[in-house]
Amino acid sequence: MSMSNTEKTVKDIPRNTPRNTRRKCSTEEKRRIIPEGVRGESSIAELCRRKGINPDMYCRWSKDFLEAEKKRLSGATVRDANTDEVTGLKRKNGDLKQAVAELGLRNDWLKTQSIEHTRSTPYHPQNQGKAERCHRPMKIVVKVEYYYYPWKLEKAIAEWVAHYIHGRYHESLDNVTRANVYEGRRNDILQLAG
Repeated sequence: MSMSNTEKTVKDIPRNTPRNTRRKCSTEEKRRIIPEGVRGESSIAELCRRKGINPDMYCRWSKDFLEAEKKRLSGATVRDANTDEVTGLKRKNGDLKQAVAELGLRNDWLKTQSIEHTRSTPYHPQNQGKAERCHRPMKIVVKVEYYYYPWKLEKAIAEWVAHYIHGRYHESLDNVTRANVYEGRRNDILQLAG
């Protein structure tokens, strides 16, 4: 049995007819279309006909737009990960991670050198002052020269610490050195001087 020309034509019509595919609109187009409908200058159906979009599509866009505005106004904005601001924050975050890693390495190195961080009692500024009075002269002496090698800086600090402990007389200790107090010779020295 052969098919008639009419049956053949009816079956081929859907294949040969160009289909209306859903129109894809960019975000900018949506931003232009939605306010036109909100203003109410023309009906939604007329606007959709003019722009070539489905009214259901417009309603979905409008709902999404209003939800996004509600979130923005409430402060819960979700930003695109490709914006310049987010990229900058990611860069800063990477820099901070790098700094934390370097501080961790520096802290490990200080521990291997048996150097510990000393903390004074909070709300007792006299302790802070003592630490500052100890560090200030060292900074002045060490910063006078530029050290090209770490071992030269370490040597300069070691020399200064030796002078501070063994050679510098402290008025708060009755003009004896810290080493004299630590080794228990303070009273003997004061009796000889007195």
